[in-house]
Amino acid sequence: MSEHHSSRPEAEGPGAAEGPVFTARKNGQEQTVSAELAAWMRTGWADTETSDPEPIEQAAYTAKRRAALSARFPGERLVVPAGNLKTRSNDTEYPFRPSCDYVYLSGDHSDDGCLVLEPRAGGGHDATVYLRPRSDRDNGEFWLDGHGELWSGRRHSLAESAQRLGLQTHDVRRLPDVLR
Repeated sequence: MSEHHSSRPEAEGPGAAEGPVFTARKNGQEQTVSAELAAWMRTGWADTETSDPEPIEQAAYTAKRRAALSARFPGERLVVPAGNLKTRSNDTEYPFRPSCDYVYLSGDHSDDGCLVLEPRAGGGHDATVYLRPRSDRDNGEFWLDGHGELWSGRRHSLAESAQRLGLQTHDVRRLPDVLR
């Protein structure tokens, strides 16, 4: 019998997989793949990191808008989510439209993003946008996850997004810990 690997890494134990846990695609009867297929799918993916992406046209305006919002809420943490995809049927989502206030303040149009304005001791806020990073090709996220880049297209890396948006960026999977 061939060995199967789950598309969801074990959370604990001696054989636990390292790295993030991702959501498996819902379609199909089998939620596992053979070791041979998994090994083959990890090969041949070229690095597509772009160097020196241009800032988006709205970056200067979004910075002014964040500064105005910061002035109105001194000393308060502000959290502005983009929203997420809503599943219509199995592995088909409704068209995504990010929250207007999120786009207005960040310039980003991706799903699952979140803008966080942390108050500074001397006044004002530090703005950070939390986004989904590029799909990991090594653990299968690239092709097994319903949000993997094989299915949904190339995402900007966190470094690319930081340059494009003019904001600090972090992995959105860290956000629950940050907000605790």
